[in-house]
Amino acid sequence: MHPTVRELIAKHQLSEHPEGGWYRETHRSPLKVETPSGIRPAATSILFLLDSTDFSAFHKLVQEEVWHFHDGDPLDLHLIHSDGRLEQTTIGPHQPQHVVPPSTMQAATTQGVYSLCGCTVAPGFDFKDFELPSRAALLSHYPQHADLVRRFTR
Repeated sequence: MHPTVRELIAKHQLSEHPEGGWYRETHRSPLKVETPSGIRPAATSILFLLDSTDFSAFHKLVQEEVWHFHDGDPLDLHLIHSDGRLEQTTIGPHQPQHVVPPSTMQAATTQGVYSLCGCTVAPGFDFKDFELPSRAALLSHYPQHADLVRRFTR
């Protein structure tokens, strides 16, 4: 692991994320909203760090998620929309934000040593609304994206 990555993990008190990378929740709105999945905070935010030795595996949320670029190298987002359409975009100094629609499969990699980002979810994040499907399940749903699915699943 690069020394800068170790420093960022310590400085921001980050923990390992189940999808890959490192994170810490930085905000959980006290305002509550009713959703089809139950009561959720109006919004939540995390810091998310991805380094060159890791990737964020394909996962999806019930809610929309806004990625915000903060520091380091650009981050590539790989999105498979519910209709199977592939979208690939990069956030970084020239495009600092991107919105991932609800129920969109998403994976990410850094283009360099590390990418430090923020993610805001509305209505707020709850692990009950998080799905990290198996490689086999994704291959059966999206055979047209088999190479990408193999690259971004464990």
